[in-house]
This record gives sequence, structure tokens and C-alpha cells, in this order.
Amino acid sequence: MLKADDIIVSANDRPISTQKDLHEILRSENLCELGSAVTLSILRKLPPVMLRCPQGKELLRLSFDTVMNTGMIRQDLRCKICNQSAWESKSKSGIQAYACKDCLWTLCNECLQRLNSNMMSNKNANEPPPNWSSSVEESLGEKLSFDESDIGRRIRIFWHSTGDWWLGEVSAYSADHGHTIEYPEGDRLSKEVVPNMQTREYRVLKTLTAQSNSTVSTSD
Repeated sequence: MLKADDIIVSANDRPISTQKDLHEILRSENLCELGSAVTLSILRKLPPVMLRCPQGKELLRLSFDTVMNTGMIRQDLRCKICNQSAWESKSKSGIQAYACKDCLWTLCNECLQRLNSNMMSNKNANEPPPNWSSSVEESLGEKLSFDESDIGRRIRIFWHSTGDWWLGEVSAYSADHGHTIEYPEGDRLSKEVVPNMQTREYRVLKTLTAQSNSTVSTSD
């Protein structure tokens, strides 16, 4: 069943970019008649990365109904960032905290607000930054391919467990284990295996074009 935020990207394997495209496909393939079937490919909007646990599952706002229906009332839920008790994270409307009902990963309201603010930041946590950091820019809208062609791609990835952006490079990929990301910091190199990058907020980076370099020089 379609949801309000779903985006239809193809119908019967034919790409769709506008509502007019969909209507044209339905007319051309005689799919407007009662009982006709059409195969749709959709993009389903995930919850914001801040409202997902590290496994990508949605965090539920703690309320009376939530804690009673899931049994979380019996747990000592503490924010994974600041360690504050979730039951002490309050606002005028009552308890203001979020938790995953499966893994109990918890986030208080104060840390959620900080993550929201950090998501808009251009600052990266790599210290010192990699030597290639000044020669790349975000490739707007581009996503990883989820195959071996991703190896060598440079990305900017958000760690919602700490609220930091990191610059990294894909060093390996496999369908079984996902992406291996290397994070350079001077002479140090740390690695992370991300089983499913679709659960993480990231930006694909591309090499600055001559025009971009010219713009940067002019602004200096």
C-alpha cells in the first residue's frame, strides 16, 4: 500500500519523473481500465537519521501507550550520548525521549536537538583532515551504487551515535558485509564496516571541477 511520502520512480519498468509521465504510461498500456495491473517501483521515505537506531530501525517517542505496549517501562533507558535517564528527559508536554523497541537504543530530547543542529554543519571530525579534503565537494543528490564500483569513492558520513560528520573512503564492498569505510586522520586510519549504508546519512563527494576551483579562488 502506498504511503503519503512514497515517491513513484517507475511503472512497468518505465521511468517516471512527473505525474504526467505516469498518466502517459497508464494510457499507452491501456492500464486505465478496471482490473488492470501495474508494477510500481517506489522510494519510501525513512525516518530522519537522528530518529533511527544504529541498525536503522525507527525510534519511538516514549509515551504512556508506547512504554506500556512494548514493555519498555521496565527498562533503565539511558540516552546513548549523554547517559541521562530517558525518564528525566522532559518538556512541557511530559517525557521527551525516543527509544528503539527492539535494541532499546535511546536518545534524549536535548541530544536530539544537538544532532539536528550538527546535521546542518559543514565541520568534519577528522583531525587533522585528510590531504584530499580541500579538493572535493558534495555531489548533490548522488548515491552509492551498492556494488564494487563504490570502492575508492569518497564520502561524508554522519555518525548519529556521536553527532559528528566524518570524511571517509570506501575501501571494500561485498553484498554480504556491505561497505568498509576508512577514516584518515594524519598518520592514523580507522575502519568501519557498514552492513547497510541505506540506514546512514551520507554525502557522495566528487573532485572539484576547474570552475569550482576558480570560484573558490575568487572568493578567497
